[in-house]
Amino acid sequence: MLRRRPVQPVLRARGQVSGLRRGRGTSQRRPTRGERARSATPRLAEPRKLRCKILDKDGQECYTSGMDQNTNTKAPSMDTMGRFTAIGMRTKITAPNALIINTCSGNDTAEAGDATHWTWANPTNRAVTHKYHDIEAVSTEALWQGTKMRPGQTRPDAQTLAGDWRRAKGRKPAGAYAGPGQPLITTPGEARRRIYIPAMAQQLRYWSTNPTVTAAVEAAYAHDGPVFLRDHDTGRGIDRNGPMSHAWLIATWLNECDNAIEWLTAIALGETEHEDAHTTERIR
Repeated sequence: MLRRRPVQPVLRARGQVSGLRRGRGTSQRRPTRGERARSATPRLAEPRKLRCKILDKDGQECYTSGMDQNTNTKAPSMDTMGRFTAIGMRTKITAPNALIINTCSGNDTAEAGDATHWTWANPTNRAVTHKYHDIEAVSTEALWQGTKMRPGQTRPDAQTLAGDWRRAKGRKPAGAYAGPGQPLITTPGEARRRIYIPAMAQQLRYWSTNPTVTAAVEAAYAHDGPVFLRDHDTGRGIDRNGPMSHAWLIATWLNECDNAIEWLTAIALGETEHEDAHTTERIR
């Protein structure tokens, strides 16, 4: 009589299966539910670099900027603004003999800057305060952000007006403050014409007689090559829904004049004020 050999028990840890069950000589870990789901999900293609070509007045490539996009669309083109052109902070400049000026340097200071750092043109510059109806702000940016009214808000935010302008950044407002008891301003263009542009004009007027600023503007006008004004925002146009570049606004005003003396005189006389219909039409 044949005697049956006893079957040895197969010890299995959690997550393992018996080799006898699978017909293999070694144990094998079963994939988890998460691993099965990940293996079934198709991987996204690596983002490609989309280059934005900027052309000068002769149609030649002046500089290029790149941004990661999952798209196959053709790279857009954009014309320079004239002698002065507003660009982004990370835009790569390829034009020879270009003068690059940072208009976002020295946040929340009252400094003038230098030839390549126009701190005086930064909206957060605190050299002059700005009154608007029954409120006052320490800078152009503080006034602009402080007058953004959220639903249920009845007064501009005092902390923002005092300089904490980052509090309102990126928040979608119900409108802009128009004075005590007045309905809110509900269009970006109107809000900029009544709040932002007059405040920026006042700021530039204050700095127009400063020797450092005068020398910097004169050097920019005299520069033999394109002049680029860097800004974190790149939006062009007063009536746009998104952020507007203050560098674009300043470059527009600079391009309206032929030399530094003409521009500084126009600033000092208030000829760039928003009440001037002709100027408003040109910068629109």
